[in-house]
Amino acid sequence: RIISNLHSPISQKFAVVFLTMLTFALTLHIASDVLARVPHVQDSLTYLFQAQTLARGELWAEAPPLPEFFKQEFLLVQNGRWFGKYPPGYPAVLALGVLLHAPWLINPLLATLTVPLLYQVGRQLGNGRIALIAAGLMTLSPFFLFLSGSMMAHAAELFWLTLFMLSWWLVMGGKKQEHRGAQRQHRGAQRVGLALL
Repeated sequence: RIISNLHSPISQKFAVVFLTMLTFALTLHIASDVLARVPHVQDSLTYLFQAQTLARGELWAEAPPLPEFFKQEFLLVQNGRWFGKYPPGYPAVLALGVLLHAPWLINPLLATLTVPLLYQVGRQLGNGRIALIAAGLMTLSPFFLFLSGSMMAHAAELFWLTLFMLSWWLVMGGKKQEHRGAQRQHRGAQRVGLALL
């Protein structure tokens, strides 16, 4: 019944704003209160290590004095260098949070920005009601919420790929002039490239 009352564009905009703010509140709660603003698994620990290293303007850290005590499967020590094995894209985004002394805030922000993007994708592929259902289901997904409250790369990947899907749809929809389509193709390719980093 609630969804059926959301036919007008104004009520849909209010619903998207509500879902967006709810996403921010829930992921911020998870990041701060549930996960205590720290990484909990080896992957997220490695991402944070790489982000801290990049925030210092370096690609690797010096090897610790007793490297055998610091070994883990995603942090490598070779030739006196200590570094993570992951591509630099997400750690570079996370480094912005390190510089602001709030790396735990990056994923809640990316998740929050993804909600209106997903709504727009849904509108392009279907209609406003379908878009609201998709955005609502994502907002209430425990998987989405917990990964977006963590320091894992999933929220960033989802953000970049959703942005790419929207860009791709706008380019391939043929709604704009051809030269603008080429510009959007270029931006779309950049977004996929960021997701792959």
